[in-house]
Amino acid sequence: MFKNETAATHSGMIDIHAHILPGFDDGAKSLSDAMIMAEMAEESGVNAIVATPHVHSSGGVRLEMVEAGVETLRQKLLAAGTEIAVFPGMEIMADDAAPSLLAKGKLGTLNASRYPLLEFAFSEQPERMTRLLMRTASEGFVPIVAHPERYYAVQDMPELAAGWGRSGLLLQLDKGSLFGRMGERAARCARTLLNMRCIHVIASDAHGPAERTASLYRTQEYVALRYSYEYAQLLLEVNPRAILLNQPVLQPALEGI
Repeated sequence: MFKNETAATHSGMIDIHAHILPGFDDGAKSLSDAMIMAEMAEESGVNAIVATPHVHSSGGVRLEMVEAGVETLRQKLLAAGTEIAVFPGMEIMADDAAPSLLAKGKLGTLNASRYPLLEFAFSEQPERMTRLLMRTASEGFVPIVAHPERYYAVQDMPELAAGWGRSGLLLQLDKGSLFGRMGERAARCARTLLNMRCIHVIASDAHGPAERTASLYRTQEYVALRYSYEYAQLLLEVNPRAILLNQPVLQPALEGI
């Protein structure tokens, strides 16, 4: 496991979902973009970020490629005096092959933890989503569902996502959804899921230095003002840190936050 105990244990936000590695997907276009994104994150109070390029089971992006990309970015940030820590991960498109490939180590989790970040096509059927998530869990992982508020099935039936949470799965909300940048239905669903206390973590899902940025300050402020400081801390600091360090995640509903 790639661990930087200093970065991971200090107070501050941790972003577990960011497309910061250049040349892998529709995220950062260049190393310069990646550097700016990291600097913006650090300035907003983020002290660690997980690089999560889009990955399909059919191939293309391999774990060793992501780790090499992370190391290159780390060295550039170190030379520039930027102290934010960067860790390897993937945003995996869930399909029938993904659970077994994860079990074989062919696909990567977040910082080599028990926590894989899984996404679906926005129009995916709820039954298939649940089946793939449970198959992944049966392999010994704790799946994190990337941006559930953006899936049409969850928008129509938020209880679907809440049920995943009760089954031991984790839900990661995109910061942009809170501010209407993913459409009104996603914004409404995001607020509903937060009100239901079934979200475990909020991340940037950053894609660039100009739009969908890696800054999380406004997100922290939004949750703290509309809910509570403790809830914001749980979603942006406590639980992301637990994921990064492969530790148990706290359940918001059970904590009474």
